[in-house]
Amino acid sequence: MAAPIVSGIAMLLKGFDQTYSPSLYNDDIEQVIRLSADDIDPPGWDSEYGAGRVNARKALDYLRGPYAMGRWEETGGSVYQTTENFKGNFYSLPGAPDGYYVGKRYEVRRSVTFPTEFSNIVGAWGRGLATTGYDWTLYNDNFAMGYCEVVPGTLTLTGAIVRTWVYEIAMLPSGAYYGWYPARPENVTFACTVLGIPAHLYVSILGPDRLSYGQTGTWRAGAAGGSGDYSYQWYVSVDHGLSWTAQGTSETQSWTMDGSTIIERVDVHDSITGEDATASFYVYPYVIGIKEEASLSIPKTYRLGQNYPNPFNPRTEIRFELPKQSNVSLVVYDVLGKEVARLVDGPMNAGYHHVSWNADRLSSGVYILKLRADAFVDVKRLVLLK
Repeated sequence: MAAPIVSGIAMLLKGFDQTYSPSLYNDDIEQVIRLSADDIDPPGWDSEYGAGRVNARKALDYLRGPYAMGRWEETGGSVYQTTENFKGNFYSLPGAPDGYYVGKRYEVRRSVTFPTEFSNIVGAWGRGLATTGYDWTLYNDNFAMGYCEVVPGTLTLTGAIVRTWVYEIAMLPSGAYYGWYPARPENVTFACTVLGIPAHLYVSILGPDRLSYGQTGTWRAGAAGGSGDYSYQWYVSVDHGLSWTAQGTSETQSWTMDGSTIIERVDVHDSITGEDATASFYVYPYVIGIKEEASLSIPKTYRLGQNYPNPFNPRTEIRFELPKQSNVSLVVYDVLGKEVARLVDGPMNAGYHHVSWNADRLSSGVYILKLRADAFVDVKRLVLLK
């Protein structure tokens, strides 16, 4: 009987998500509904109310400030325990027929640190779609679905231990060996999400990054952390940040595209904690079917923009401009000149480009970003602060 109501809340979350925040996975939606439910006596999960009575308003509130949702992925784990002579049915294994198998089941664990510091955590969970690991086959039937979970009792404000399972199998009765599924323990990818209130104020801008001529866009300041008592001040720049014009003071801001590349900036102040945070967002013209304005969508010169945010932890956005088709390399080096990431390597069309870089596997420090596009070379200084 609850299915239509739960489905409706899932649709609300997905619709809200498409407009205002990074894309939600199915596990994210499921866990937000579960965590926002009102627990009904007796406490905890029970056969009458399950996880509790669903609360649509509370579920939607978890997708906006002061709450924030952090996602990350980690590769590689250690075998915690092994089940010998495991037997079960496997279906949809890549490169192997459906059937009955025998082998070993390995529980693989990894200790993870959250991508940001939290003062309060609502919950943390694994995301199956992005995990290279299967579940532990409750009824000895495995359908090759990705699975990851937080080990009970390990969740803290700074991290958790996560786990999944992998298998080394041979088919019965032939004994044909099919090897490791879906990967060896050292190649497992754990995908996780944490929902909570960040310890410190931060903000990102959410909205369209490209508009047609005459089209009006609206951007929202996704503030989180601190006390939640925020004030806003928006600015716009049409000359790549050399000068700024003040705009509105609400949570959202609109702009009508006139053919120029603009930068939307918002400064957020927490009146209780006194913290300040700022974010910038590039918006590019997108011209369709107007021949005489086509040149507006192609930059006139090569340009490498400063990454944003900077300092960052662990993700940052890098934007660059190409006036013509070019052979491009975009590489990150440490201060000793050692290459740590190659973000672009090959031909690219003329236009405005941006790359998102996740440096979660690197330590805090200064890194050098180098863009080479044909004969053009430029560098920027990046600061990773964890």
